[in-house]
Amino acid sequence: MPDIIFKRIMGGILLGSGCLVVGVVSFIAYGDSVLLCLSVIVSAGMVLKAWLLCKRFKNNQFIKIVGVCTKVDRPLFSKTKSAEIQTDDKTMRVCIPKETKLAVNKIYAFYFAKKPEEMPKSINQRIANKMNADNFLGCEEIEDQL
Repeated sequence: MPDIIFKRIMGGILLGSGCLVVGVVSFIAYGDSVLLCLSVIVSAGMVLKAWLLCKRFKNNQFIKIVGVCTKVDRPLFSKTKSAEIQTDDKTMRVCIPKETKLAVNKIYAFYFAKKPEEMPKSINQRIANKMNADNFLGCEEIEDQL
């Protein structure tokens, strides 16, 4: 399992556990049962999301694309950015969350739930970008091995 995915799984579990601890402390200190119920729901969702991601990688239900990042476009008021990836046989354009750090002319391994080309095409570019960014699982830089 790649390190970036392991960190994402552990982060989800820790975030869910922290939310549950806050809910329990709030219930003990103030008797706030509503916050306890909400924190149980949020923590169960985070743990379920982490478990499903772990299951996806154990069953090899993901797409790994390795290539050189040749171009990164950062629209001004968008939550996604697009990157041009040069693989061995073709050039791909993928949409990823804006928080993902990429550098031009570096080799990356991108992990997707489905192939970016197989995502449904829509008339609205904003909806298509959002769907492609949700398809993105993570990426990691690969060191040059000469």
